[in-house]
Amino acid sequence: MAGTTLITPTLFAQDAAAGRDQAAELKPTTELRNSATSVEDPWQFSVVPLLWLSGVNGNVTAKGRTADVDVGFDKLFQHFEGGFMANFELRKNKFGFYVQPNYMKLAGDANVGPLSGSDDITIWIVEGGGFYQFAKWGEDRPLTLEAVAGVRYWSLHNEFTLTGSRGIINFSGSDSTSLVDPLVGLHAQKYLTDKLSVTLRGDVGGFGISNSSSDLSWQVVALIGYDFTRHFSLYAGYRALALDESNGGGSSKKGADLVLNGALIGLDFHW
Repeated sequence: MAGTTLITPTLFAQDAAAGRDQAAELKPTTELRNSATSVEDPWQFSVVPLLWLSGVNGNVTAKGRTADVDVGFDKLFQHFEGGFMANFELRKNKFGFYVQPNYMKLAGDANVGPLSGSDDITIWIVEGGGFYQFAKWGEDRPLTLEAVAGVRYWSLHNEFTLTGSRGIINFSGSDSTSLVDPLVGLHAQKYLTDKLSVTLRGDVGGFGISNSSSDLSWQVVALIGYDFTRHFSLYAGYRALALDESNGGGSSKKGADLVLNGALIGLDFHW
């Protein structure tokens, strides 16, 4: 009995130690499994407020009158009357969706032959769609390629006035245009270091498929990004967005052939 009394606590102690060792072995495995699940199947959200210092070049047509419009970067702050831009993104594995609203109001210079004047342009552009990552090379500093498909909504309102040499108003008119363009494009990103990346994006849309779409629209974006933390990045670069659209004839003709382009700066908050 004395021997049994001595052996029993010893066996219990050995069992308890074995249990602790087994738990210690199983715990990391469980944590790794949970970690692997969270890495393999995450939902990722991104909110990017953007500042687009865009000028406008081209021409607009209202009530049959076509006027050249020129607001270069050197004139931007003289003519810029307001605007904002942001990008919202939801991603899971290789798939994702995005929405990007843009608003801009400019007071530009307009010219028709010897006549000069002004053109107040209000532009709403709302872009949205989905993307799919179809190629990836590398793990530490990857190069990724994504296919993009979606729609871009345009709302343009023009109010321009033309005056003669004596300041007499020769023409004053306004017109509005709303368009919905399908678009397709590619998005490429390459990490040059662990934190520094280069992003390129291009798309084309419109195709004149209906009376409510443009004849042609296109976009090119080039950015350099830096990841300050796991949840915060800074991007800076260039964006050009073009629209070519016209309809009607005679005094009812309206349209726009514009290129919006300039520096782009964004703060990316992602989690």
